[in-house]
Amino acid sequence: MSSEMEPEIKRFLWKIVKGISITLLWLLMNILLGLWLEWAFFYGRLNIFNILYYLWVLISLPALIYYVIRLWKS
Repeated sequence: MSSEMEPEIKRFLWKIVKGISITLLWLLMNILLGLWLEWAFFYGRLNIFNILYYLWVLISLPALIYYVIRLWKS
């Protein structure tokens, strides 16, 4: 008796792992940049780090969504 998983189930589980992993990595990066380094907050005026942080979020969120959709369509 073989202990191997069926290839279809293995691919499905890897899709779940990849989707959760990339999403958690994206969330942790945004927590680090936005909350811990305080780039998400405006203290009296706008600075370059606020602009870079929000540009990062605006560019990386659609890229993350595109990656996850493409991952699940394959």
